[in-house]
Amino acid sequence: MPDRSVSSSHETEHGLNRVVDDFAERQQRGERPDVQDYLHRYPQLAPQLADLLPLLVALEPGTTNESRNSTETNLHRPNNPDGMLDGFSLHSRLRTD
Repeated sequence: MPDRSVSSSHETEHGLNRVVDDFAERQQRGERPDVQDYLHRYPQLAPQLADLLPLLVALEPGTTNESRNSTETNLHRPNNPDGMLDGFSLHSRLRTD
């Protein structure tokens, strides 16, 4: 009998990849997809998306200071008080010049 937890984990990872790819493709087309919209549309992936999507916003060329500040706030939200992101410590701000 196959291990359901492995199958479920693989399905979650696949779904997460599809959603993140969709978000990135929209950015590449010049759209400004809303992170909160994606969190509401994909509640089962919301914890992971809350970590990943703000990074995509911050890395997008032409990102405004307002977007960066919003992203920084999301990275230091109450459920992430130590500034850790999937085991990586955030030591400095992201900059795009």
